[in-house]
Amino acid sequence: MMTRLDSLAARLRAADLERWRAVMIAPAEAQEALAALHLWTLDVAQIPWSLSEPALAAMRLQWHRDRLSELAAGEPPPRHELFEPLAPRLKDKSAPLELFLNHLAARERDLDPTPPKDLDELRLYLEDSGGAPFRLAARMLAPGLSPEVEAAAGEAGFAKGAARWISALPNLSARGRVAAPNAGEAARILRGETTPELSLTLKAVAEEALARLEAARRVKPGAALPAFLPAVTAQDALRAAARPGFDPFREALGPSEFRSRLLNLKAVLLGRW
Repeated sequence: MMTRLDSLAARLRAADLERWRAVMIAPAEAQEALAALHLWTLDVAQIPWSLSEPALAAMRLQWHRDRLSELAAGEPPPRHELFEPLAPRLKDKSAPLELFLNHLAARERDLDPTPPKDLDELRLYLEDSGGAPFRLAARMLAPGLSPEVEAAAGEAGFAKGAARWISALPNLSARGRVAAPNAGEAARILRGETTPELSLTLKAVAEEALARLEAARRVKPGAALPAFLPAVTAQDALRAAARPGFDPFREALGPSEFRSRLLNLKAVLLGRW
């Protein structure tokens, strides 16, 4: 008979192999909650794009906010395969409500068709969209987590979020979005052309993300290692994006499956990522 963990793991494997691998090497007692966290992150990321009306998407995001707030207050979870495993972590504060709400704020930002006004606004978006889930995962895996390791998880998540954001630019442009600040002529970007201004912005984002990634790697993750594993391929992607002449509309940043598996295996064997 399939358990809830089996169901969650099957869904996650189909959706994101990197996050699935991270769950599979986590301690057994943390796997269900970690899988639920990753799936929740993937699910809410789709809300701004899967509903026809922004108002409906906003209502759905608010529904998540309300349920999470109820769980943090100790109310019984709804019959939901993601909220039931997360409920004890919200109640005992090992998965702080604030980090969930920060992530939802980033998804609300996806509803706004205007570009970020500047790099600071984009940084906040990447910290909330990428960094917050990594910090949550680290907190779930390591009770009594040190602030240094949690901060490193946030930096790793920022880097992974930056790589995903850069990879998503062609899809965002196809949806009529100019997702980068100071990107230059919008019409060109919406046609799938890289402007000089966009190139400079992408280089700045990639270089900052690489610096954050390097700082995070200087911290020993200990028991929180599985929280960091989804970021093992970020360095390759960010280095490519930081190269002169990089064109996000012509160059794919996704790692090969072999490369991803190799980096994960190396991290597990060495205890470092």
